[in-house]
Amino acid sequence: MTKLIPILISIAISMIFPLIIIQFGDKQSLSAYWTTLAQPLFIIMNAVTSYFLFSSDRWQMPGLLLLLLTAFSVHSWPVLHNIFAFTFFITSLFPILAAHRLRWYLIPYFIGATAMYFNLLIGEIICIETLCIYHLHLVLYKHWLLKKHKKYLQKIGS
Repeated sequence: MTKLIPILISIAISMIFPLIIIQFGDKQSLSAYWTTLAQPLFIIMNAVTSYFLFSSDRWQMPGLLLLLLTAFSVHSWPVLHNIFAFTFFITSLFPILAAHRLRWYLIPYFIGATAMYFNLLIGEIICIETLCIYHLHLVLYKHWLLKKHKKYLQKIGS
C-alpha cells in the first residue's frame, strides 16, 4: 500500500500536466511549451513520469527516451528532440503488446497517433492520457490481485 500512493500520484501528475500546460498559450506540441513559463512544469512532469517508467516492468526504454527528450529541448536541439519524442511514442507500444493484457488501450493510442498528423498537440495529449489510464488500470488491477491473493493465503493458512 505504501508503494501504491507514490505511483498513483505520479500517474495523476502525468494525467493532469497536459491539461494544465495548455493554459499557457496556444502551441503546436507539448514540447513547444519549453519556451513558456510552463517550462518547470514540463521538466517536473517528465522527470516524475520517467522515474515511474524506470521502475515499471518493460518501460525502461520509454522512460529513458522521455528523459532524453526533456534534456534536449525542441528549441535548442529540434532534430534530436523529435527523434527521441517519436521513438518514445513508438517504444511505448511494445510493453502494451508484450503484456497480453489490456491491449484494447491500443485503439485510443492509435487514434492519438493518427491525430498527431493533423494536430500534433491533440495527438500527443490523447496518447499521453491513454498511457496514463493504461498504467492506472494496470496498477489498480495488480493491487487488487495482490490483495485477493493475500486474503486467499491467509484463509488457507488459518
